[in-house]
Amino acid sequence: MHDIMPGEVVKRVTDDISKGLPLLRRQLLETSYSIFERFLCHVLRVYLHTFREVLKESNPSFTFRDIADSPDSESIFGVIVEREIDKFRWLSLKDKKRYMGKRLHIYDWENIWIHEGGALWEDIDKKRKAIVHDEGVPDISFNYLLTVINYFQRIFLLVATYGQVFQGIPFEPEAMSSICKKKTPPTLKPPLEG
Repeated sequence: MHDIMPGEVVKRVTDDISKGLPLLRRQLLETSYSIFERFLCHVLRVYLHTFREVLKESNPSFTFRDIADSPDSESIFGVIVEREIDKFRWLSLKDKKRYMGKRLHIYDWENIWIHEGGALWEDIDKKRKAIVHDEGVPDISFNYLLTVINYFQRIFLLVATYGQVFQGIPFEPEAMSSICKKKTPPTLKPPLEG
């Protein structure tokens, strides 16, 4: 009996790990997606504070209570920015992409999203929706997960670098920020777009 038990325990643990890895990869995909969405909200917030003219196309609903609760004009502006961020947060990824492309004028915006000639973001979005809305259980391989994480990191770096070089938005980490040129003074439209 003692000889059989350790083998069964090892097999059970191995089976449990094998069954849990697909779930873990789905959770990591969903987490990566959420971090990416938070990054897009952060980028928008930085742009709204740097280039107030982006808000001219918004239609915020603002009450006298909001004004009364704000001690000065900067906090009123902060309330307006956060309302815009809240509206943005609820957009689909497709609409977030469109919003940012139309309003923020980030250099090479459409190409930033291309991966190996295609729109990987659409596939990621579809799989994430299936996971979150229980529309199915997509298979997320280890290699696919690595591709997604690298894809998101590439977008992070390109948006930050292009924002600094072409529009004057400084980015972190400082080590990279110091080796990239910075447009001064900041302007919303990159020089290549006219």
